[in-house]
Amino acid sequence: GCTLGHGEAKFGEPTRKLNILVKDLLRLGVNNKKAILANGLKGAITVQMHGK
Repeated sequence: GCTLGHGEAKFGEPTRKLNILVKDLLRLGVNNKKAILANGLKGAITVQMHGK
């Protein structure tokens, strides 16, 4: 089957540094868009979790 979405989980200390969170979110968005285009999807789900 085709990819319907993807996720990322980072375990450890949660970060409060906004630039790191924005960079990760942007990277996930770009990868999600690539998955949509590569598989001819109407949409996909991306999940980002930070913390313990």
